[in-house]
Amino acid sequence: VLVGVARGAWTRAMPWTHEERLPVWPRPRRVSVGSGTAVVQAKAPLFQLAAGGCCKELLEAALRRAERRLSWAQGVEPLPLPHLRVRATGVREDGTPPERRQCERAPSAVFGTLSVEVLSSAPSPLQFGADESYTLELAAAGGGGVLRARSEWGVLHGLETFTSLVQWDGEQLVLCNLPLTLNDAPEFSWRGLLLDTARHYLPLESAIMPLLDGMAALKLNVLHWHICDASAFPFGSEVLPALPARGAYAPSTVYSPTAMRAVALP
Repeated sequence: VLVGVARGAWTRAMPWTHEERLPVWPRPRRVSVGSGTAVVQAKAPLFQLAAGGCCKELLEAALRRAERRLSWAQGVEPLPLPHLRVRATGVREDGTPPERRQCERAPSAVFGTLSVEVLSSAPSPLQFGADESYTLELAAAGGGGVLRARSEWGVLHGLETFTSLVQWDGEQLVLCNLPLTLNDAPEFSWRGLLLDTARHYLPLESAIMPLLDGMAALKLNVLHWHICDASAFPFGSEVLPALPARGAYAPSTVYSPTAMRAVALP
């Protein structure tokens, strides 16, 4: 079957790879999948943090966030996570996006517990060259899974992948393609985004905080926040409060120290 593309060129439709079929972006490096399906009960104890690794407080907060995200996703239409619709360019034999695919089989069991393991006993600085790789192993229907990474950053990325794999089938949360083994690591060490609020003010709660959630979902790791410039000075200062009072667009367009700490330490 030939499919037309832009500028009159033609190409042969290509089959989806296993990595592309999953509702995960960026596309994982290596994936092995089955055809089993399991129900995910978001209100049950879904995650278990293994002992011995670092960063317990950070990871426990991440697990609570993942649980809230899955609980919130139940029954929401359209999909509450628009980043899942981001797809690699190209022509495929089936135009249905992965997040809209139905599981091959009806759920036959309940997914168990995902054990989360960080192998490092000390925190790893998030710097150029940091190890952000992870392995996610989900057992056949009726079993649980293991998320394992050398650093806390790999665990955070793996949790984003897991919550993206959990889909709403119209009645319940399900995991498809079980058993599933996924090995992933970023293609690029620096994956950043520039946010310029000096020239265009963006509200914290409705714009900047959701942007951080989107960055986490897409596994970006650097936010360059350009707060001040000659155009405006909305940087709330406890030492020099007159600066934003005279330099911001308006009193309502100032980022307080509390707001900036919320972005730096969410």
